[in-house]
Amino acid sequence: MGSLPPRLKPLLAWIDAAMIPVDIGSNHGYLARAIAAKLLHKVYATELSDASFQHLQQQLEGSGVIAYQADGLDQLPAEVNTAIITGMGGLTIQTILHTHPKATQQLSYLLLGPQSDVDSLRAYVTQTGWRIQDENMVDVRGKFYPFLFLVKGKETLTPAQLYFGPRLLEQQTPAFLAWQKSEFNRLETLMRTVSLTEKDQKRLQWLKNHVKH
Repeated sequence: MGSLPPRLKPLLAWIDAAMIPVDIGSNHGYLARAIAAKLLHKVYATELSDASFQHLQQQLEGSGVIAYQADGLDQLPAEVNTAIITGMGGLTIQTILHTHPKATQQLSYLLLGPQSDVDSLRAYVTQTGWRIQDENMVDVRGKFYPFLFLVKGKETLTPAQLYFGPRLLEQQTPAFLAWQKSEFNRLETLMRTVSLTEKDQKRLQWLKNHVKH
């Protein structure tokens, strides 16, 4: 069986004994297996299609992880209090949460790894009863992966916090600083060929004021 990809280690670090998690769209099951080894109690994992679910079952054999076939948060076990959703776009994650409000209400923790539209996802979760407890970002050869750890609560974010992440702005990790420079260069290059949206203009101006060049 494969080992946990380095980019997923921030999610594993957030897991603690109070959590009974389900890994939604677990793919090869690497994260679910690592969590089961850490917690030594029930861990769940899902896949949707028949082929993906059969593959997941094979990957998880002997791990102690309970695999079941479901669409998003559908059929959520009653004891689960933590959902892990990663490897999807932020709008897809938002749809999963919005489509299953009863299941989402059951949860105490969300561990999310959006691959796009992170600002939209931050806006959605903080408007629907969640607070960003922690964030992390991993740099894998110049590709950046943001992660969010959410708990129940209230939080109002500024436009800069929505886009850049409130905890990431506080922590200023090397990966986050590298991502800021990458974003600055991307927007500067884009501006030379097309007219930036108002939102991107504000982002670029913020980066000009805060990123060391």
